[in-house]
Amino acid sequence: VQVQTSRGDEVLKNIPIIHWLKIDVEGNEEAVIIGFEELLKVKRILNVWCEVRGPQSDRNANSYLKVCVLMQQHGYTCYRIREGKAEVFDFSQEQSIPQYFDLLFKAK
Repeated sequence: VQVQTSRGDEVLKNIPIIHWLKIDVEGNEEAVIIGFEELLKVKRILNVWCEVRGPQSDRNANSYLKVCVLMQQHGYTCYRIREGKAEVFDFSQEQSIPQYFDLLFKAK
């Protein structure tokens, strides 16, 4: 099925500050992040909560790596929530990666 799509930064261009953006797109996280790049570059999105995929996922395995790199390039710090607490997520060192999980990116 074909659907019409729009870039997120175009759809939200008239909103001065976006406090929270939730992304849950079943493995298509990188494309969605790219669609918001113009707003991310200038920190008009303060927090991004994103469900990402780990190595065991049947949909775009390890999507978390591309998402973390993109968000880091735009000056966001990555956090993983464990036991109700946000911890900085060093994606290059992490070894215990579930099939899918949530990350929080905060503008620096």
